[in-house]
Amino acid sequence: MRPSSPSPEPDDARAVRERIIGLGSGSARKSYYPQLKEKIRDLEAKQLELMDTVRTLEERESELERLVDEKEALLKEVHHRVKNNFQVIGSLLNLGLGLAGSNEEAAAFAKTKRRIDTMAMVYGQLLAAESFAELELCSLVRNVVNALFYEAELRDVELSYDLSCLDLHLSVERAIPLALILAEAASNALEHAFPTGGGKLAVRLGFANDAPGTIRLAVEDDGPGPRSGGLPEPDSSLGLTLIEALAAQLKALWRYERRGEGPGLRFVLELRP
Repeated sequence: MRPSSPSPEPDDARAVRERIIGLGSGSARKSYYPQLKEKIRDLEAKQLELMDTVRTLEERESELERLVDEKEALLKEVHHRVKNNFQVIGSLLNLGLGLAGSNEEAAAFAKTKRRIDTMAMVYGQLLAAESFAELELCSLVRNVVNALFYEAELRDVELSYDLSCLDLHLSVERAIPLALILAEAASNALEHAFPTGGGKLAVRLGFANDAPGTIRLAVEDDGPGPRSGGLPEPDSSLGLTLIEALAAQLKALWRYERRGEGPGLRFVLELRP
């Protein structure tokens, strides 16, 4: 028996099918096609615009990197020259020290040179770290005190450190005054606290437990030196006057205090980071 041929498709069904598959003048696909092409053109135009913006940003970034490199090189050269100037001044003070006519004059030259050397040390650490924004405070404290201690040549004096170095950094503008204050305090102890040559010098640094957010720097000795009869007065010497002025510049507090019942003094400096 021969299979029956399919019955012809009605005209309305054929029209619907053609519209669905995109045929015929009234198809849905043909009606959306111009809008789709327009959107594609818009996207292509925006892509080109975005690519142009990216190229522009890359060029500006390269230019900024070049300018930053030039600025860092210039800044490093400036700091090198400042350090060299300190060395020249130190050499001149050495000449004056050699020509001093009395022990008092020689001592004045030596103290001035020590202060210049301390500032030069700060710049030396700055150049070694290749960071001109901040200095690591614990390294600065060690460098300053070690230099003074070995210069004093007090072989029977024991030097110790108790440094908490977590997140302790200072800008160079604040590091130099602090280094000078530390140098004065340590020099006073090394010069006056150990008349017999023996004793202990301790340096402590960290955040104060009783004053959150405050950095506390302490220099203490156990020597019976001539200061044992009383606490140093702020204006009793050029060094203490300098400490007072520099502490005011840092907006810091400082004091001398007794180390309990035993001999010796403790210098304390407190400042906010």
